Amino acid sequence: MPSSEELQKELQDSLKPINWNIVGIQCSDGKLIPMPPESRIVTVILQAVVSPYIISWAKRREINVEDLVEETRGYPDFALSGESLGDKLIALDVKSARYSSGDSVSRMTLGTYDGYFLHPHEKKLSGGRRCYDDYDEHWVIAFIYKWNPKLTPSNMVKIVARIVAHKWQLASKTSGSGDTANIGGLGSLSALQSRASGFHNEGEFERYWRQYAIDHPRKRTRAPE
Repeated sequence: MPSSEELQKELQDSLKPINWNIVGIQCSDGKLIPMPPESRIVTVILQAVVSPYIISWAKRREINVEDLVEETRGYPDFALSGESLGDKLIALDVKSARYSSGDSVSRMTLGTYDGYFLHPHEKKLSGGRRCYDDYDEHWVIAFIYKWNPKLTPSNMVKIVARIVAHKWQLASKTSGSGDTANIGGLGSLSALQSRASGFHNEGEFERYWRQYAIDHPRKRTRAPE
């Protein structure tokens, strides 16, 4: 049976053909609305673009794919199961980060450190059927891209890296952008590519971020009993 890391490498290799070729939004009357120069929609579009690639790879490996994107605005985007995974159930999330310059990238957000993450056995995922700990492993597909809104829509985005890894391997010890209760990703492209997070394993990652949630409570934070 292949290891998780071997399967992640296979999936990552299968994503190499993905490039940005979006020119706009097609309307039912045939009109094409140019792509809005807004980077926040990049992840949503890449989520849709990557889906058939995930399904094609999974089919070759006899892995079942649950597409949860339309079912929930929460976590995860996809669920993987099947013989190649043994008895494991894998959460698979699609994320993106903007390349700046040199080795610098924006910090992608890797999901909340509150709510279902803080209460992994108790709280159902937003709109979903499972708790966080129902999943044996948590994987991320990360797209790193250059962004230039001054270019034409099809050239506005250029993908510079595609990474598939365990969630904890891409995480920093800094919260995500803005005032949201999100786990922040690494801010270095080379660190992302080498999975060089500040954590030695998933358990250390989860303990750190659950304690962070307690030490930095939000309005709706409820500490575990």
